Amino acid sequence: MAFQSEFYQPLQLDGYAFIAPSIQFKSSPVSFWFNGENVAQYSYKQSRIGLDLGSSLTRFGEVRLGVAYQHYDAAKQIGENFGPYDVFGDYGVSMSMYYDQLDNLNFPGKGNLFHLSSYYALKGQGDFNPYGRVVMDAEHAFSVGEVKGNFSVRGHYSHKQAPFMPDSQSLGGFLNLSSYRQNELLGKHTLYAKAQIYSPVTLLGLSVGGSYLGAAFEMGRAFNSSDIDKEGWHNSVTGFWAADTYLGPFYLGAAYGDNKKLRYYLMLGNQF
Repeated sequence: MAFQSEFYQPLQLDGYAFIAPSIQFKSSPVSFWFNGENVAQYSYKQSRIGLDLGSSLTRFGEVRLGVAYQHYDAAKQIGENFGPYDVFGDYGVSMSMYYDQLDNLNFPGKGNLFHLSSYYALKGQGDFNPYGRVVMDAEHAFSVGEVKGNFSVRGHYSHKQAPFMPDSQSLGGFLNLSSYRQNELLGKHTLYAKAQIYSPVTLLGLSVGGSYLGAAFEMGRAFNSSDIDKEGWHNSVTGFWAADTYLGPFYLGAAYGDNKKLRYYLMLGNQF
């Protein structure tokens, strides 16, 4: 579950400068895997309040500087203990750059996207050490006739002694190294790349923007992984049928990867 709200207030008539207070909340289970076995599961909650001062450089992008306070709550539900995860929080400064020229949110055929964000924690509760994180997401979409596709790269880097639970990132799940289960690859730093193509097909009558047959090749790595045996690069090949519906993208897919596992997916909406 996730919730996010922002109040966007221009400081000039042309919108060149703006101020944006925001609030976010998310709650999700986090699984720990070892040798292919789910050995523990935590309930993780994160809330955040922030205030950004930004500038809209063009109608496609913006730059922001801000301050934020983050609060974390992690509680073991089943399995082994994986650290002193409890209730804690920190505050710090943030920066983000965003550029989006894609022609479609779910199945783009042209344009580019680039998002870079960072956060540096200055002070926190308990035994706190300053830390930082940098997150990057880039995508290029293309089309050849009726066939569309995109190349995307996503990375997460944690600086200094970042708290593991709130600052770790995971690979696994549909179109996030699909042959692995969700959270199966959990690490301090992650890098993920995907090449994807999809072609429109006439199937059913429920789609808004069309139905597609598609395939994706994925590569990824979790650095400083919670499961030492999962260190190194991993890959998956995914095939799917998708429909752009009123409720979001609907997928029916299958994946196979270097872990020699075949996984099937039936889902509505974007997982990542």
